[in-house]
Amino acid sequence: MTGGGGRRATLVRLGERDVVPPAAAGPPRATTERRWDRVPRWAALSAILVLAAALRFSGLSWGLRHTPHWDERVFVENAVQMVAAGDLDHRYYEYPGLFFYLLYPVLAAGGLASPANPAAYLTVRGVVAGFGVAAVGAAYVLGRRLAGSAGGLAGALLLAASPLDVRTAHEVRPDVVLQFFVLLAFLGFSRVGSRTTGDLLAGFLIGAATAVKFTGALLVPSYLSRRLVTPGPRGRGAAVAAAAAAAALVAFTPYGLLHSDAYLSGLEIQWSAHYHTGDALGPRLLKRLGFYAGAAAANLGLPGSLLLAAGTWTCVHRWRTWGPLLLHPLATLAVLSTADVQFARHLVPAMGVLAVVAGSGAVALARGRPAAVAAIAALAAAGPLARSGSFARGLSRPSTWDRVVDWLGANASEGSRILTAEPGMGLDRARYEVLEATGVPVIDCLLAGEADLVVTGPGRVEVGGMRPLFTATPERPEAGPTAAVHSVPDSIRPAYRRVNLETARLTASENPEAIDAVRDADERTAWSTGRPQQPGQWVQVELPEPILLGRVELVLGNRPQRQGRVLRLSVSANGGSWSVVRTVPGRPALHEQVGGPASDVLLFEPVPARRLRLVQEGSARRRWGFAELRLDARSLAPP
Repeated sequence: MTGGGGRRATLVRLGERDVVPPAAAGPPRATTERRWDRVPRWAALSAILVLAAALRFSGLSWGLRHTPHWDERVFVENAVQMVAAGDLDHRYYEYPGLFFYLLYPVLAAGGLASPANPAAYLTVRGVVAGFGVAAVGAAYVLGRRLAGSAGGLAGALLLAASPLDVRTAHEVRPDVVLQFFVLLAFLGFSRVGSRTTGDLLAGFLIGAATAVKFTGALLVPSYLSRRLVTPGPRGRGAAVAAAAAAAALVAFTPYGLLHSDAYLSGLEIQWSAHYHTGDALGPRLLKRLGFYAGAAAANLGLPGSLLLAAGTWTCVHRWRTWGPLLLHPLATLAVLSTADVQFARHLVPAMGVLAVVAGSGAVALARGRPAAVAAIAALAAAGPLARSGSFARGLSRPSTWDRVVDWLGANASEGSRILTAEPGMGLDRARYEVLEATGVPVIDCLLAGEADLVVTGPGRVEVGGMRPLFTATPERPEAGPTAAVHSVPDSIRPAYRRVNLETARLTASENPEAIDAVRDADERTAWSTGRPQQPGQWVQVELPEPILLGRVELVLGNRPQRQGRVLRLSVSANGGSWSVVRTVPGRPALHEQVGGPASDVLLFEPVPARRLRLVQEGSARRRWGFAELRLDARSLAPP
């Protein structure tokens, strides 16, 4: 039988009396569809989209008082440079270009040109969050086509509540945008049929997804399976799709051709970052598979995972319709598990598909009854929704770093020197002089001796005797790590003795007749080279007797722009052979110096010295010079 009654009988035999495959005639397509029309499904969808927006847009400004994560910076700063330069060169060639091009018009409309500021980051995070909401809408449309309105709403609700999606939507990364393009591609795949226009659309969408992030190419197996099970020009259609995908990729990443050498180098960097051990097919493969499978299950929760299993089982029986869809998460899992680096967010592009499949599982378990579908979906979404809500609320509260910055603002005086083990913390470098810890205990102890306060987390700076003045502990995981402000005890401050240079012999590689200006205690007079900075220029001091040298300072005077680009210190203990001393800057960069005259400070472990030589190793258009040379000794060297 081929009439409507025959089709109805077939649906009843399959136990899918309320769900009609997309090949069926237009709406109303089944009993559930007609029933659901009596319910304000658009009101339900609107509520789900509002929920998705609330979760994704809440707390978007988190962390913008501090230096953003490197992964966010490469996207925002390069997009901002595009706006400033007025070109389409996205400059960061480790990724394709479409994600940058989606950010470009929003930044340009807001007048957010270089340098990137918190407003630019907030704007771009809003773009990503918007795509997250759009992906929820796309999941509904795809789910409705495959499992009816009830299934579409169930899938959309599960995706809206997904903690992994909510968390990733609060960062400037292409994964959420790619998720939207993946769902859009599957909607396009439904057009594949007897005419190649469907293949043209499918290929274009695959190319666009790949231009967002290279893993968009994981859509190819799904398209090929759709093409194989659908009557039509299989070979010619696939060729049309391949050409369309290549054209879209080039159109959305033109600088891949214009700067091909740099682009290939960027691809090599990305490949090396993800495949650096060469044992992808070795014993770690199962562990990696387990990581991603566990991450997906944890994201869905136990009820959601059961719905996914039920939906998968049901979809297997309708493999011609659902097979291409199921191939995408399987291909994603297989490819991601071969890489040496694992991040749960890499699953985000496939989570929309998994949500749609889980929504069909809710329909199968409820036997198509809309009220039961809604109850089952609500139950499955409750746990993820609670976690996502907690995360979003938590981002709206001050982090541990925020609390430390606020405490310093209220208690640290202007010009304070602060040693920090958290260089990304948003310390006000226009108010404080900020030194960055090295992680080497001996050097950090020297730096702490120059500081008024130390900001660190547990075990980050190993300096004995410090006393905590303020400690910020996280009340929730997203609040950041424990951070504390410590005072520096006098016991670790070195006792320096200023070395009198009146009897020392000073020489220089250039302009030696002016070298005495660096010991006349007058910052208005200075020595400088006779030509622009170039490697090998030097100033040498020969002392009448050895000292235990512990600190060197070059006061720059009224011409700080003559600061040496790269300084190297060498010493001779007895006037004979020279040895290079490992030094660390004791003051921040010149433009970040706040209190006292501008200077270069070199710190190092105390070293016996009778002669010392400062060598300038950089190149610059300006001459090298300074006003005063100050040497500090720890104690007299033994005879």
